[in-house]
Amino acid sequence: MRRDLVIDLPLRVERGGSRTLSVQLADQIRTLISSGRVRPGDHLPSTRQAAARLGVSRGCVTSAYDQLQAEGYLVAAHGSGTSVNRRLDGLHAGTPSTVRTGTVGHGAEVPDRPHLLDLRPGQPDTSSLADSVWRGAWR
Repeated sequence: MRRDLVIDLPLRVERGGSRTLSVQLADQIRTLISSGRVRPGDHLPSTRQAAARLGVSRGCVTSAYDQLQAEGYLVAAHGSGTSVNRRLDGLHAGTPSTVRTGTVGHGAEVPDRPHLLDLRPGQPDTSSLADSVWRGAWR
């Protein structure tokens, strides 16, 4: 990975706060991506570089990057480093390309799902449950 392609992330950590350092980092990077300050395809600093700059353990940065990879914000490839997912459009709920309608089963209208799913906790998708008794039990 060429160093001139890596962006400088304006990150800071608050020691002794209510949130862990890795959660703070993940939240800040997520916000930078959502606000457009960090764009799809941008390369992030290595975990070693980011940890040294912030004065935290490498495991802390690795944990933040891993969380954002699990959420689909980041992609990592051996030898290429970590970058912002180029296919973020439509990845998370609320983006225009995520909802189109179709019919399933007993004629119930349900949104078609893109190839990527919103897997955030606390966001159950009960729209494809056609039976009202099952939906009631699910709630």
